[in-house]
Amino acid sequence: MVLKNHPHITRVWAIQDDGTEEQLTQKVNSKGDPTEQSFFSPQNHGPYEITLRLDWTECSASDDPMLDAEIRQNGKKLPYGSWHWTPKECDNGEWLYNFSFQSFKFRFKIGTTNQRGQQGTTRIILPPGPNVPGDAV
Repeated sequence: MVLKNHPHITRVWAIQDDGTEEQLTQKVNSKGDPTEQSFFSPQNHGPYEITLRLDWTECSASDDPMLDAEIRQNGKKLPYGSWHWTPKECDNGEWLYNFSFQSFKFRFKIGTTNQRGQQGTTRIILPPGPNVPGDAV
C-alpha cells in the first residue's frame, strides 16, 4: 500500500460486526500510479453492484478517510445520493462506518498497520574492564 498523504500506512483492512476481516486493495490510475483509495470487494445487492472505497484524500479533521460509494444498476452508474459519502462516526462508544443503501447495510471499522521511520545516531561505548585499552590500572 502506497498512500502519498499517509506514507506511514502500509496495510488497511475492514473489520465487520461479525468479526470477519477483509484486506482492502489499492488500484492504479491511468498513469500507472497508485490511487489514494483502499477498495473493498464489489458487493451485489439485487440489480445493484456497490463499490466501496476509503478515500484518503477526503479526510476528516481527525484524519479519518471518507467512505466513498459508487453504485451501478445493470452496468449504469447511478447519480450520487446521500449514500455517496459516509463519514466515520461514534456509535455506542465505538468509531466506525455505517453505510446504507436501500436495505443493504454495511457496518465496519478499519484497522491499519503503520510504519514510521526515525533517524538517529548511535555511539557504542565499551564498558570498563581489566583488559580494555585506555583503562587506568
